[in-house]
Amino acid sequence: GREEGSTVTGSLRGALVAAAVGGTLVLGGCSGVGSADVAARVDGHVITESAARTAAEQVTKAFGLQEPLTIAQATGYLIEAPFLTKVAEGKGAALSDDAIAAEMGGMKPTPETLDVVRANYLHNQFAQTDPAALDEVSKAMKKASIRVNPRFGTFDRDAIALAPATPNWISSHSATDQPASDQPATP
Repeated sequence: GREEGSTVTGSLRGALVAAAVGGTLVLGGCSGVGSADVAARVDGHVITESAARTAAEQVTKAFGLQEPLTIAQATGYLIEAPFLTKVAEGKGAALSDDAIAAEMGGMKPTPETLDVVRANYLHNQFAQTDPAALDEVSKAMKKASIRVNPRFGTFDRDAIALAPATPNWISSHSATDQPASDQPATP
């Protein structure tokens, strides 16, 4: 019924808003990703920048996100999606394409959009109710071949996350790194 759908909607919307506002996956960068449209490769599966862009746009529109989901965030979810889905299926907790599509306001989501929403929802559900499931996901991701286009960040194998890319025009040294006065810092 309807109540189950509204629970899924609330959970999906809440999880997506939280992700767009504060959370990002830290992925890992490797050169050698290939084509200019390749955002990442996961065990040989190509995630294109254009597919990640469309997914980010569809998710932002369907869930009315105040802070648009970025292409890098969508890429992060697309990298994590197959691992989360496999663990969820093993626990009988899979989220169907139809259940996700039903919550998207009549929009026809792309397969990648479905994967972004599914990954976000499952990640948040596991974080709240089954942290051991996230450990399974992390172990599988550490064994996988994950290559990320450096424009979208770098894959951090320890954190199992996509660290944001730092544009080359941003200096790693800033005025805030300098002592405030000539006096030695006190511990």
